[in-house]
Amino acid sequence: MTVCLGCASLGLLSFPREINGVQNPQSIEIVVIDPRPMAAAVLELETRFGWRVTYEDPRFAHADDMEDVTSIVRKDGDLSKTVMIPKGGLLVFRPDVAATSSPRQMLESLLETYVLSGHPGRFALAESPGYFHVIPAAIRDSAGRELLQDSVLASPVSLTLVDRSLNEIVGAVLDQVEAVTGQTFGMGGVGNNLMLQTRVRLGADNEPANSVLARVFAAVDIPLSWRLFYSPGRSDSPGIKDYHFNITTIRPPQ
Repeated sequence: MTVCLGCASLGLLSFPREINGVQNPQSIEIVVIDPRPMAAAVLELETRFGWRVTYEDPRFAHADDMEDVTSIVRKDGDLSKTVMIPKGGLLVFRPDVAATSSPRQMLESLLETYVLSGHPGRFALAESPGYFHVIPAAIRDSAGRELLQDSVLASPVSLTLVDRSLNEIVGAVLDQVEAVTGQTFGMGGVGNNLMLQTRVRLGADNEPANSVLARVFAAVDIPLSWRLFYSPGRSDSPGIKDYHFNITTIRPPQ
């Protein structure tokens, strides 16, 4: 499971106007300090507006894009099991007026701001009915060369049309992504009651995993989203999954 240190973010927002009926912004400002500043900024927008915006880490590989926090988080003193996190920091997002006319324009402006900030990687924006997906586009490899990356959740999956618990259907999707990509996944976030008691009847035929997951989550009464966090340096820590699929609930707009 991914260890996320300092995942709380500082959000400073002001909204004198409206966007899509929600109090918003010719002077919106979001300030986050986080190992994953893009994920934190996306969460601020999702929380403020009630948009469904998922996030996926790039696969960090360059030493300068990661930070060793083993000595900070290992309570048992065993420093042989390395714990690495992305080397993030401060991200300030102040979109211009033209970027506040729609959720897509706002998110595209955020992606541009991230690139200019100098933080690791580049991101792209994808869309499923009812959802936006902030997905990796490029990251430095171990030699420092920019490497194009696709979303692991773009992998095709198929499901027979049967009734399953939310836990079963998400697990079935991630199992197929594991088989296609060779990456391993852990899952968590919301409580066991929701995962085990919520039933979803849904099928899929060779569809992108993120589109299938978006349809699954849209079928649940509680608004849900996800954060897919990558575990950099996991080869030094046996038992840690490559990715952690963190399911989150979306609170009503503030």
